[in-house]
Amino acid sequence: MPVIYDREGVNAAFEIGEYWDKHVQIDVVGLRDDHWTDIGECKWGTVRSHEKLLEDLEKKVRAYLNTRGAIIGKRLFLRKKPSAKVTEASAVNWYGLEDLYEGIG
Repeated sequence: MPVIYDREGVNAAFEIGEYWDKHVQIDVVGLRDDHWTDIGECKWGTVRSHEKLLEDLEKKVRAYLNTRGAIIGKRLFLRKKPSAKVTEASAVNWYGLEDLYEGIG
């Protein structure tokens, strides 16, 4: 997330972690000081249904206790980023491994 935030020009301070309780497990939570919270899901195996993945992410966003009242951003991290047809049809930022490694090194 720090590299992604840098690429996006985010200047706010942030903390990255995860969120778990007895009802939900969220892989990535980015708490930013600019009143923004990113909720992310990581799927490194085969994704059979991008629609199901989006539904699962929406459920996790609804289950997240947004006590700060922050704006919620949604992110999906996959081994391979789906086609533009899939990614452009949703209000989610999609990343493949190539996106994560781009510019690192």
